[in-house]
Amino acid sequence: MSADTSVSESSSASFSRSSKLLWLEAIRLIAIIQVIVIHVTAQTYFLGAPIDSLDGWLLVVLNSMSRVCVPLFFMVSGYLLLSRQEPVLKFFNRRFKRILTPLFAWSLIYLAMIHWVEVKYPSGTSSVTPEYMQDIIDKGWGALALMFVFPLYYHLWFLYSLSAQYLLIPLWRNVYHSSSPTKLWYVLVVLVLGVQFSGYYYNSEMAGFNLFVQIIFGSATYVLAGSLVGRIPLKASIAWGMLALGIGLLIYTVWGTAYLSLEDGKYNMSLVDSSINIFGGTVAAFYLMRYVFEELLGDISERIERWLSHFGELSFGVYLIHPVFLYAFSVGAFGFVFTSMSFNGLLAVPSLTIVTLLISAASIWLLGQISFLRIFIGLAPVKT
Repeated sequence: MSADTSVSESSSASFSRSSKLLWLEAIRLIAIIQVIVIHVTAQTYFLGAPIDSLDGWLLVVLNSMSRVCVPLFFMVSGYLLLSRQEPVLKFFNRRFKRILTPLFAWSLIYLAMIHWVEVKYPSGTSSVTPEYMQDIIDKGWGALALMFVFPLYYHLWFLYSLSAQYLLIPLWRNVYHSSSPTKLWYVLVVLVLGVQFSGYYYNSEMAGFNLFVQIIFGSATYVLAGSLVGRIPLKASIAWGMLALGIGLLIYTVWGTAYLSLEDGKYNMSLVDSSINIFGGTVAAFYLMRYVFEELLGDISERIERWLSHFGELSFGVYLIHPVFLYAFSVGAFGFVFTSMSFNGLLAVPSLTIVTLLISAASIWLLGQISFLRIFIGLAPVKT
């Protein structure tokens, strides 16, 4: 997430960038929609819908299909950052200022929301449980210090993982520029297998180690993959292969998750949480988006180009703020309760997703008109 990497610093260069990078903006838009879909369908889980009901099936299918979202952000970062060469201090100053400022600001916002709002009006639609809120309340404002250890709100984990990748980028750049493509692909395969091995041998006594592996090396696989996959030649034969791979892995993920969930009687995340099938699906989606935009669509109208660029710029802010609106809808803050189960899920889930996306984007755009707020909401400063 940086001005020219992933969700966070998006496209401050905005419309001036080459249309050949529009596929990156399209990836950001699709990925942020998928993030919201995951959090909308998660409401179904926390509201206790039976897994064999319509709502339960929507949870399994849509949540599982959307799990490539955050990996796609990391691949965009790798594609844009690894090939660059710049002084390490300049890199750190630019990226960390743009990631740590929003992290601190939004940790404070969500901590205040827990203290003064959610504890009084719990929604029961997310992992912010009464037990967690009480623990935060008991710690008082000292709970803010916890942000140096773990995210205070469920979606902020991404900023921690992204920060870890920024620390590693200078090292990855050295590897990238001093190694042949063959060696880089070898490193990628070793990383993928290592992360997968860690997941297979997970146990509660090694929870901390497994989390470390997933945050550091799990995300690193996508950063490196973005740089390598983004430079595979664009050929129809490869695109068809990627399409077959993506569809096959999607069917495997959804079917396998459905089977395991029915066995457990609740949503089982074994196949959607840092699994090799998600890695393969992400790689396929990344290549296909590039192929479609650069080879099939050709010249895109200026209006669509500008629209994609603007949404790319707002995507990090949307990521930061959208849980506020999901919560507000779930407790009836706008005069009515709106969750994934408010009415037929086939309508409720897409409706809530679209409304949340649009109101979040509009809010970030409005806040972005105030110059000094831009750094707090993930927008690049206005160039004068």
